[in-house]
Amino acid sequence: MSNNENNSIIEFGVQVFSLTKYSSYQRCILMRIYKYTQKDISDAISSQKNDHLIHFTPAEESEQVRHVKIPLKRLEPIKSHYSRLRGALQNMATKLIAIPHYTASHAMEYEWFRQLFMVEFSIENHVHYATLHFKLPLLKRFLSNCMGYHRINLDTYFSFKYYSTRQLYRFYYAHFKKGYTYLKPEFLAQTLSAKGNYNSSASARKNLLGPARKEMESMFQNEQCEVYFRYKEIYPDDNPNCIWAEKVIFTFINRQDIELSESANEQLIGYQTKIKVALTYVWGMDEKAAIQLCKHIQFTMMNELDALFSRMSRSVKRMKSKGTPIRNTAGYIRKSLENFLNEFEEKKSPEGKDTEKGKDCQEEK
Repeated sequence: MSNNENNSIIEFGVQVFSLTKYSSYQRCILMRIYKYTQKDISDAISSQKNDHLIHFTPAEESEQVRHVKIPLKRLEPIKSHYSRLRGALQNMATKLIAIPHYTASHAMEYEWFRQLFMVEFSIENHVHYATLHFKLPLLKRFLSNCMGYHRINLDTYFSFKYYSTRQLYRFYYAHFKKGYTYLKPEFLAQTLSAKGNYNSSASARKNLLGPARKEMESMFQNEQCEVYFRYKEIYPDDNPNCIWAEKVIFTFINRQDIELSESANEQLIGYQTKIKVALTYVWGMDEKAAIQLCKHIQFTMMNELDALFSRMSRSVKRMKSKGTPIRNTAGYIRKSLENFLNEFEEKKSPEGKDTEKGKDCQEEK
């Protein structure tokens, strides 16, 4: 894992959750634009701390445009790829972009804009430049701190082979690290794919979530990434035959989580005790069996376990209401919990050490 702090950038949450049909290569260009415009992003954060408004110069206010002139070498390190870069920037200038914001009732809505920027090219003293023209009404949304901001390491971001892995790496810092536990599968199918063309949870799982989980965990094991994740799809009425899951619950494990702090360890012990009491007195399980199972509960399991017990409780109630109650409830609960713990242990093991690094921003795999 790279410790090069010079390649760490700040990005806004609204930038992570913006919607557009950029290709994987174009998304990589966008990340390099973020790196080049770090001062603009830092200035926007500082100004919003004071009065929640982004400040523009009088000339920008008069024209309602901000011009950003960037040497092409800052966006594409390989000079022979400048033609590809120009074509990508011109194409980006034709694509719609939706930027999220919160309404007065704290609901999230999207506002659509014709493009993120317009672009012109020039050569000065043998240096090739791209000048990006951003309209101020768009920048007021795109440089908004309404969804917070965070840092990510670009060395790690560019080392991922899959577009879906890169996006989930960003989602970790923009969303999950703040305590959120799930996202809608339709949203994931749209945002984890540069093409956005997956139409079911099964296809998103096979082509997006599955490969991303394996790649991120492999890189975590090789100390090239600071986090990895597991996920659980929750289906309506526990029916996995539905086209779309109701939601996807994520558990991200940070390298720092492996050695628990004293407070986290106390929280884990309290949780294990709570589950043991529920297993024994609510579900009627043998106390020794309950204690033995609870010893295997880990700190990073807690969100998924809460969801599991909620689903099992609904299943028991549903079977009872149909007049076909589960005869051995304690056995049902025990078997479900044992399966969960075994599955967790299997996922914990690395599934390959030979993940290819993305030497260039490849198109979506």
